[in-house]
Amino acid sequence: MACPEIRQQPQAVRREATPSDPAGRAGGPGGPTEGDLECLVCREPYSGARPPKLLGCQHAFCAVCLKLLLCVQDDAWSVPCPLCRQVTAVPGGLVCTLRDQESVLARLARPGLEVLVAQVSH
Repeated sequence: MACPEIRQQPQAVRREATPSDPAGRAGGPGGPTEGDLECLVCREPYSGARPPKLLGCQHAFCAVCLKLLLCVQDDAWSVPCPLCRQVTAVPGGLVCTLRDQESVLARLARPGLEVLVAQVSH
């Protein structure tokens, strides 16, 4: 997919509270909340198959969604953030090279959390 023309400067994003993200943090800085345990694009819970990946703007989304958002222009791969539109370079188009959101992965590694995530999703 060709990259759409997007301004390189991040824009202020008004984050409103939602039932799954009562603080309105939307996967951004400040530590994970219960709403941060699922991807804001596909609403699927993060897992080993859908690890949360951080973009340069510090917003996180699952690797599957980021792969679908990949675009290439002049042999340079990038992903525009679905929230703030800041563009993050993705070396070689490999989403796996983006940093993991360690704080969420640590919470997912705790025993019994899968049950909690399943209950919150319903």
